[in-house]
Amino acid sequence: MGKDPTVVYAGRVGLGIEKSLKMMAKAITALNRELNTSIKFVLQVSQKPSWTNKYECVVHRSFVPYEELPMKFAGADILYLPYDFSAKAHNFIKYSMPTKASEYMISGTPILICAPRDTAIVDYATRYRWAKVVTENNQEVLTASLKSLILNQEERQKIAQTAIQLAENRHDAVKVRRDFKDALLSVLN
Repeated sequence: MGKDPTVVYAGRVGLGIEKSLKMMAKAITALNRELNTSIKFVLQVSQKPSWTNKYECVVHRSFVPYEELPMKFAGADILYLPYDFSAKAHNFIKYSMPTKASEYMISGTPILICAPRDTAIVDYATRYRWAKVVTENNQEVLTASLKSLILNQEERQKIAQTAIQLAENRHDAVKVRRDFKDALLSVLN
């Protein structure tokens, strides 16, 4: 990781995500001051949110063609997978497993998840250790976790390697379809 790393979020902005995106912008701003760095928070989203103008660290990039995503994800230093902590957002995402999770996992880039403890994504990441997980709605905790990832190469490598292995073993499209078919046949028999 270079002196000025990039944290990337790619996807939609809105219900269930926006507050945690803002919290990351604040965390990066604090780390940039503390570490005398220029960490960038790249938001690869359809339109630049107006709140991003408050943060020098935020860079907006429009969506790229789907086939370019692997390169964009692999080119980042950290991939961010956030969910908000409000009751409304929690009800919206509690059982959700975002499709971008497996895309992030296979990229070889370490992942930082920020989401409520009792969500499917946190359970999966905690159980298999394929991401660093923050389960508190607390900017200082997020900042500390991000700082740990930035400063600890061994932690980044372990997370990335675990994510790749898990993606290869559990998220391969051919294997998933075969397992789904087998599960359906077992119910019918």
